[in-house]
Amino acid sequence: MIAPIKIADLENRMQEKGWTRPEVSQTLRILERGKTESITDKIVYWTALIITIILNMVISAILVPFLLVMDGVILMFTLLLLGLGFGAIFEYILCSIEKLNVGDLVVAGVFIPAIALINVYVITYLSNILATAMKLQTHSPLLVSVFYAGAFIIPYLVHKIKLIMMQKVN
Repeated sequence: MIAPIKIADLENRMQEKGWTRPEVSQTLRILERGKTESITDKIVYWTALIITIILNMVISAILVPFLLVMDGVILMFTLLLLGLGFGAIFEYILCSIEKLNVGDLVVAGVFIPAIALINVYVITYLSNILATAMKLQTHSPLLVSVFYAGAFIIPYLVHKIKLIMMQKVN
């Protein structure tokens, strides 16, 4: 990440490089307009969050057949793949939103994984009821949901670690 530049310093640097006063003023106005958060950015932010929540619910529903027929290592591997895949999509959405400079993304970084955890817990619990009725093996909702949520946040954590490492290099 690049450290923010003070407007006065930027103005001085542009004038030192031979920019005219109107060019400097026009550039600073453009930069100021770019800093303000527009309504479009907020719509994109909230739409992306809602889509992510809906996709989380869809992924949870897709898990039901897997929970009914799989167990052990195969189930955990499937949860890992689904969690990593959807986590990567989530990470892409968050990175896109970050580029729009929209508000505080900590809410999204905590809120969406928490919803994923809750959704998978509830779906596992409900699929256990179905599995019991069908005389199939049941699974620990806590273990399944924590494993999925853990896999889900790995891409986000990897991205954050890369940013921290890049800051240390610069």
